[in-house]
Amino acid sequence: MTYIHKLVDVPVLGNLPVQYIISEGKKDVEPVPKHWHAALEVNCVLRGQASVYMAGQTYLMQAGDALAINSFAVHAGQILCHAEADYRIITFLYPIERLYALIPNYNALVVSLAPSDERTPAQQSAYHQLYQAFDLFYQLEQGEPPFFRIDQQALCYQILYLLFKNFSARRAPDTQYIPNRCSHPQLYEVVDYILKHYMEPLHRDQIAKACGYSTRHLANRFKATYQLSLMQYVTRIRALKAMQLLQTTEQPLSWIAAKVGFSYPYALTKAFKHAFGLTPTEYRRLKLRRN
Repeated sequence: MTYIHKLVDVPVLGNLPVQYIISEGKKDVEPVPKHWHAALEVNCVLRGQASVYMAGQTYLMQAGDALAINSFAVHAGQILCHAEADYRIITFLYPIERLYALIPNYNALVVSLAPSDERTPAQQSAYHQLYQAFDLFYQLEQGEPPFFRIDQQALCYQILYLLFKNFSARRAPDTQYIPNRCSHPQLYEVVDYILKHYMEPLHRDQIAKACGYSTRHLANRFKATYQLSLMQYVTRIRALKAMQLLQTTEQPLSWIAAKVGFSYPYALTKAFKHAFGLTPTEYRRLKLRRN
């Protein structure tokens, strides 16, 4: 069975260490189909209900509940709407490269938020702090008080600290990161390698050798899984990283291109236009107008 792989391209704001989504309202929303991504996802329901499928199980989340979805885990979700009842859900996506920078052995760990009847007193306290942190993050987003991005940044790291200090454990050596691995149990290593080295000169033979594959075998597997060639995927990752830099720096395109692995600015412009429908310069102008 093949699952959708999502390249996480939610805008990064205010140099926050996460990409975040705030879902709220009363109207029905389309369910999110089964998919996976490299980011660590953390969801918190502040109001309403949601149904989340993960690791073969369906979880009903109520107001006050949080759920962590580990990197590469297949999952799906749906907000449960009721007449005259609104919902408010926050989703944090911690990019995997940021996690590796903070937690060098991240690949060996798994995060699991135990059910309330299985938590220790320390975990129960930490769980409550998680909810408070998400709620405060939302309040800051709405009010935008002075220096609120600094406060939000601290909350992002606090949530990550609470998760790994209280709810992480070593991953079993034979645990497969992606269920069914789209028919290949080690393909995540290729994604991991690209995310760590996208800013360097990369070619198919190098990636295949580093990950223990023949070039042809890897190329075929990768294309079947992602509907992108290996180097198209590398280019898309670089374009996404360039987008993040365009949001957080005023450096020229030549600097950004070199920073994310493009050999010259034209290659960045071409890849960015293909991925997002506008050039980096157009995107930067649009961002300035919105600000």
